[in-house]
Amino acid sequence: SFLNKGHKELFHVQLNIFKFGLKHKILLDHKKNITYATFSNILTTFLACKEFENAQLFVIDYNKYLDQSIRKNAIQFAEGYIAMAQKDFTTAIQKLSAVDKKSEISKLQVSCFLLRSTFEQYLIDPTMKILLSSSIKRFQHYFRTNKLYASDRNQGFLKLSRTIEKFYKIREKHTTKKQRTLELKALVHSVNDETNPIMMKGWLLDTIHDFIKKLK
Repeated sequence: SFLNKGHKELFHVQLNIFKFGLKHKILLDHKKNITYATFSNILTTFLACKEFENAQLFVIDYNKYLDQSIRKNAIQFAEGYIAMAQKDFTTAIQKLSAVDKKSEISKLQVSCFLLRSTFEQYLIDPTMKILLSSSIKRFQHYFRTNKLYASDRNQGFLKLSRTIEKFYKIREKHTTKKQRTLELKALVHSVNDETNPIMMKGWLLDTIHDFIKKLK
């Protein structure tokens, strides 16, 4: 997928391919169902192209093609994902937290987006630090208990959580603004120099850069 490789100039090409597939119903299987993976990929592409209204319409029109056993949780996840993309982090946290932890939809993806939304809300409201700290611990506990260390993709998710944790600890230190800025810049360099995958690396770097600018 163009999305996974980060080629932003090709996002709209991917979206047009999906729109064509939806129009001609070639993305449905022989039972006229849509897989959760396909549903999630299409939603991600709409959001990457900032077509928020079309993303909402897609969820409304196509959730009926999902397997009934995951439909309710897939809708909760989709609504949380859309809210996160629109920077409504309170709604995102509420919707993502409502996804049944026993659901068959990607628990890792749900946990990751919940962590990101909590982090974003913490940047707006520092009093959310306890919620962020518990979200980081819960995310890393999920990794340990499910032994998800094997693949590069999973490592990328884990490194995302560890980078957010480092940011959190730097921000909460009782140091001078200058010292905090230096430590955050060092964190940016370490993320840039990391040769192994870090999930959402571009977003993570942009977020830390924006925070450093506000410290000046």
